[in-house]
Amino acid sequence: MPPPADAQDALETDLQQLRQTAPVPAIWLFGKTGSGKSSVIRYLTGAEAAIVGEGYRPETKSSQRFDFPNTLDRLLTFVDTRGLGEASYDPTADIAHFDGTTQLMLVTVRAGDHALQGILEPLQRIRR
Repeated sequence: MPPPADAQDALETDLQQLRQTAPVPAIWLFGKTGSGKSSVIRYLTGAEAAIVGEGYRPETKSSQRFDFPNTLDRLLTFVDTRGLGEASYDPTADIAHFDGTTQLMLVTVRAGDHALQGILEPLQRIRR
């Protein structure tokens, strides 16, 4: 049995108010080039614009936001940034920008990568 129309209207009103007032959480994917940041976003959101590379050549040329499930009814935003260790990329500006605008970081690392100092140093700066 469906809920009464007035209950349904009240629920819709409450949901609209919540969408307008509550911030949409942003999840920042952070890691080295080729560690799977864009792959995770594409898998979770289905976003075709999240270009997945071959793992040896960087594909993400600039930071992008991907709304889930879509831009109009977003529940989450995923932030895809360039990979740490990429030639001629200084992550300082991205770190300064996204540090204050995201609520969660998801750090991606290749399973066989034991050279993690390039990730740990920026993470320590962000944590401070």
